[in-house]
Amino acid sequence: MKPIISSVGSDRMLLNLTPDEKSNPLSVLEEFCNEYTPGEIRELLYKDFFIQIANDSYNNPEDRNKLIFRFQAMLRLVEASYVLASEHGKQNKTAA
Repeated sequence: MKPIISSVGSDRMLLNLTPDEKSNPLSVLEEFCNEYTPGEIRELLYKDFFIQIANDSYNNPEDRNKLIFRFQAMLRLVEASYVLASEHGKQNKTAA
């Protein structure tokens, strides 16, 4: 199976980014991180997680495990986004 990341440049994979955002994806992270706090995003993810886990379609232990893994991955992705945006912001201030 071909890794997903190798086909990220495909227009079929990136449906919501503008051409400028594709060439400068850190701008998207900075905009996101300036709009929402980590706590707000964490709260939204927890709410979505609990709604999904209560759904009858997650009665199978394997499906529940996948849901938990995706939830944890999303939390890590959000936290990494804040680290990247913060580091990028520091670099821009130093360069200015």
